[in-house]
Amino acid sequence: MRRLWLAGALACPFAASLAGCYWLASYQDLTSGLADAHADGAGAFDASVDSPAVSEAAADSSSGADAPLEATAFCPDDGGPFVYCMDFDDVDAASLGLFTYEAHAGIVDGISVSPPSSLFVHLDGPDVGTSGGYSVAFPFLPTSSRLEFQLRVGTLSDSTVTSMGIALFDSASQTWRSLQLLVQPNGAYQIQEYIDAPSGGNGWGHTPYPSDGGGIAAGDWHHVVLTLDADDATQTYTSGLTVDGTVVEDHVPLQGPWTQGTANISVGSSYCRTGGSQIYYDNVRADFVL
Repeated sequence: MRRLWLAGALACPFAASLAGCYWLASYQDLTSGLADAHADGAGAFDASVDSPAVSEAAADSSSGADAPLEATAFCPDDGGPFVYCMDFDDVDAASLGLFTYEAHAGIVDGISVSPPSSLFVHLDGPDVGTSGGYSVAFPFLPTSSRLEFQLRVGTLSDSTVTSMGIALFDSASQTWRSLQLLVQPNGAYQIQEYIDAPSGGNGWGHTPYPSDGGGIAAGDWHHVVLTLDADDATQTYTSGLTVDGTVVEDHVPLQGPWTQGTANISVGSSYCRTGGSQIYYDNVRADFVL
């Protein structure tokens, strides 16, 4: 079941542009495949109170009361005031606003961490920007963002895959800053930063782990926790990554020029050059601290 707690109405800051859905094509090319493929914004998930996926989830900010959706063990009642949860069970795929470009994406039964369903993404085409998934935008500027999810590789092609990530949008400079998990063909994984401004984009790949590959094994579920701290008041900009209980990064200073911005998460996959990768996602949870 899905669960979303918010103190006010939701809005989508990138309804007219997919620049915010920064699913980078490759840690080598450091390009934004999805934005390049469809800059008209088709497929962006407008997380408004009228969206079927989050309807009735936004609370009345004047009263300060929360209006949570049905609680599950995956997303309990004490989850906090700013939480998004999705386990893809009993959810209409159309309500997620799934976007695909030379890919297939949908909710499937039979392979999951929390039965019965998960999100399946099959990246088909060779073009830059081959992508499948959806994004969710929030109106607040968090100082800390935590994205937790389960990932299962069916197959990996010989091209690095970009999986889920956190992005911050600075409306003053019209700049997107994204932190994402990359999975290499040998199973090694790493964090990548990408900053896209009107003047152009730039990216930084963190050290891959494990150094000899084999970290993400096909056929197994892997528990990923990605964290981003961006606090302008304290000038703190750090990343964290834990995979299957192994702490890969813990408050590592970010390399790019970061700042706070309105939050969004991307749920899905993207890559560059060659097709064939198949990835499942389950039990997505995002927690924010303002």
